[in-house]
Amino acid sequence: MSLVTHDPKYRRIWMWPRNKRRIPSWAIANMLSIVKVQTSSETIVSGNIELQNIMTKAMESSGLKKAGEQYHPNPGGMRTYLSQLEGLGLIFYRPDRSLWFTLAGEDIVSGKPPLPILQTMILKYQYPSVYSMGAQVRINPSLKIKPYLFLLKLLMDPDIGYLTNKEIAIPVIYGHNNSCYALCKEKILLLRSGEEFENIIDSTSEDLYTPRGSSLQNIFDIANTFKNVLQSFCFIYTEKNGRIEQAYLNEELIPEIKKALKNENKFISMNGTEEWFQRTFGAWNRKDLRQLTKTQYTSRSELEKNIIAGHFASYCGTRLVTEVDDEFIDKMVESYGFDRQFIRDTASRLLSRSYSMFEERFIELSRSGDPRMALEFEKAVTTIFRDVLYFDAVETGQKKNYSSVGGYSDVFAVASDGIHCAIIDAKASPKYDLGSADWYKMKDNYIANYMDLAEGRPLELEFCSYVAGGFKGNIASKLRQLSEATGVGASAISASQLIRLAQKNPIPENQPTIREVFCKNKILTAEDFI
Repeated sequence: MSLVTHDPKYRRIWMWPRNKRRIPSWAIANMLSIVKVQTSSETIVSGNIELQNIMTKAMESSGLKKAGEQYHPNPGGMRTYLSQLEGLGLIFYRPDRSLWFTLAGEDIVSGKPPLPILQTMILKYQYPSVYSMGAQVRINPSLKIKPYLFLLKLLMDPDIGYLTNKEIAIPVIYGHNNSCYALCKEKILLLRSGEEFENIIDSTSEDLYTPRGSSLQNIFDIANTFKNVLQSFCFIYTEKNGRIEQAYLNEELIPEIKKALKNENKFISMNGTEEWFQRTFGAWNRKDLRQLTKTQYTSRSELEKNIIAGHFASYCGTRLVTEVDDEFIDKMVESYGFDRQFIRDTASRLLSRSYSMFEERFIELSRSGDPRMALEFEKAVTTIFRDVLYFDAVETGQKKNYSSVGGYSDVFAVASDGIHCAIIDAKASPKYDLGSADWYKMKDNYIANYMDLAEGRPLELEFCSYVAGGFKGNIASKLRQLSEATGVGASAISASQLIRLAQKNPIPENQPTIREVFCKNKILTAEDFI
């Protein structure tokens, strides 16, 4: 199979809804809650402008969309947001244009962690699809490709390593099927060798064609959108090389990507109905055997709970929430006039999912390299050790040392037994390697000075640990050497694995076991714990 022949009825260029550049998983969860509220009975959504306007206002109220904001010049309002949910395999329409949830959509609405679900959907996303065949998209049905998986495969290629926005534009144009991999790779390497982008386009009139016109800027915008989707769902992170932004693979997800690549040539057939395709696509971890019927009536309290759930998802998406505070309650009372205790009770039942909503932001902070975001990262790490892992944890990274040489680690944590303690260093880096300067700083300063933070208590230092966005190099060997040199357990854990540990909702009685794991001289995963 090679490049698809040009047909003026269709586009061969990839496409994805461009209502928002970034779509974090908590925002998807909020959107689905809004849709759930507005479609709780037999409601026709498609073409129902009044209902779509109500949903748009609800999104504005929840902070998902600024009042009057339209990213794209002709976005179609709420229709474009619904297209995004449809493209992700979260909703589908029946012939009467009533809206329904797939298993993936229903699981997110019911409170399951959205990020793993959305990562699975992105890896499965394919052309042709219900979205790609839509009247407003019209991608040639002969294209047979999983575009996001194709980009991730390129990033795994040692000859590629990273992708710039212009380089992503090449598979956007020429990624018609998996047989086009060599062609796309060749053109990317040509671009890196100094060739002008226009010179690697075989036919401007055909290769850039869409039924609505063509332009290079449009292609670059589409490429940027695909990059942002991968970044939103934590598949990639970006670094600046001068003025050029380069996207790198999140190596923690390589096992999931390799698993998906085993099925890169398996596609859902378009021969069935729209409902069959979307339900098959949306069956992210099991078969969809549901007999779907909608209730004719949803109680007011259930509708109010869905509204609160949507707002709480947004609230948790930007900060680590461990309790329902007055700020959130005041906002809901001001916006909707709901009873304060009803808000507190409803949101309290959702607290267990707050870590899932914060996951992307936490990972973003951990990979930022920005000093301002690094402080926010340190604060979040402290909060997890204090409120989730039950340590008496305080931030100490900014504390001045007036009694001895050197400073202190970012976090000092006293165990619940009041006897043991730990020091944690938060590193806002996607590729932390525990260089010699940091190794000696931990050995000669942080560990040597820990009693300065004990406030007179005869505490026993049990372990030190590093939390970072990601690691590179032989960290495990350095951790073992650090432990041998100090007699203290030394470990490291990535931000994504620490937040996954938080999602397990450990109980206070688990802390001794958790401490034992942190004493292991290696890079830890959530599976190492309870």
